[in-house]
Amino acid sequence: MTEPSRVARHSGPSPARPPRRRLLRGAAAAGVAASLGGGTLALLGAAPAIAHRSSQNTSEPVTVTVFSPGAGDHSGSLGANFVVDLAIDATTAKDNPLISHAAGYGPYYNTPGGSSFHPGADPGAPGLVVELSGTPDKPGTPFQGPNTNLAGLFQINGNALVSGGRNEEWSTWQVGKAMFGAGPSTLTVFVVKGTAPAVVTPGSVTPISNVVKVPFNITG
Repeated sequence: MTEPSRVARHSGPSPARPPRRRLLRGAAAAGVAASLGGGTLALLGAAPAIAHRSSQNTSEPVTVTVFSPGAGDHSGSLGANFVVDLAIDATTAKDNPLISHAAGYGPYYNTPGGSSFHPGADPGAPGLVVELSGTPDKPGTPFQGPNTNLAGLFQINGNALVSGGRNEEWSTWQVGKAMFGAGPSTLTVFVVKGTAPAVVTPGSVTPISNVVKVPFNITG
């Protein structure tokens, strides 16, 4: 897709967030185990504590922070078994309605194989857009190339009220199938108002958050 006007750059370690994310990765492992089995879940603990978000004071009402993958990482094995782990925060308390329960945000376990587990909007974070550059184009399926919104494949969604009385939603995806290629890849994450489309064509949406792009490698 065409790069939105504001693009997040990669920052250094975030002192406040990594401990929370390590706890979340443990919770994700427990939740996903029932559906994916334990063989690949040891990889969850290997996600880096480097956060990727705007390197300047954000002026958008919502702030996205990506914790995994990290820039330059060699993630997963056999083209799968890697984790996408991120947080969505209201920039100030007055922005809370954008990612509130009333707006559809909240705890949700998206069971693999269930009716809501498919590319498109995330049932627990409906405005989330997540793209991978290696997404295939398969006519007659929800996979429509790199513009496909993969947020609906996130299994774990939770929420909290954090410092400053701000809403936070965090979401985690354990990628269990090899279908996004191997080698260099780019993860793109941002949030739109309302419900995100299943395919994000250039110019079709306006982000209400920073836009995070993470270059990494999918291990084949």
